[in-house]
Amino acid sequence: MDDTFSGKLNEEKVKKLRDKWKGEIVIKGMVNVVDVSKSRALGLDGIIISNHGGRQLDAGESTIHSLQKIVGQYQGRIKIMIDGGIQSGTNIARMLASGA
Repeated sequence: MDDTFSGKLNEEKVKKLRDKWKGEIVIKGMVNVVDVSKSRALGLDGIIISNHGGRQLDAGESTIHSLQKIVGQYQGRIKIMIDGGIQSGTNIARMLASGA
């Protein structure tokens, strides 16, 4: 596991995992359609839209805005999940209504 998950995740590391693992693979941290396109090209089964709670950047795009752009291009083509910006049941309803 240390060899597989050391350092920054990149396309080559994901490809090696995909080649070894025949089960479903979902990747977290998607925020734009370019990353989702790469995920599909690598044969991943799903994505989790996440801005990592805003910890990584001072002014990252909100997950609901990323969701709307990604769903517009990829709904029905890859599983789309989301893990941020949810503070109430109303937020859950909004995420589901937006395609998550």
